[in-house]
Amino acid sequence: MDEGIICMKADVARLDLLNQMLDERYRRIGLNYARSLLFLNFLPVQ
Repeated sequence: MDEGIICMKADVARLDLLNQMLDERYRRIGLNYARSLLFLNFLPVQ
């Protein structure tokens, strides 16, 4: 039973790390996307 819990904790830690890595990447993409949208909104419309 202890082994199962340890395996679960290892999997959760691995997922956590993966989430963090993806989080950073998506946050950067999201920020760039939001910035470009804002930039486009502030441009004078022809």
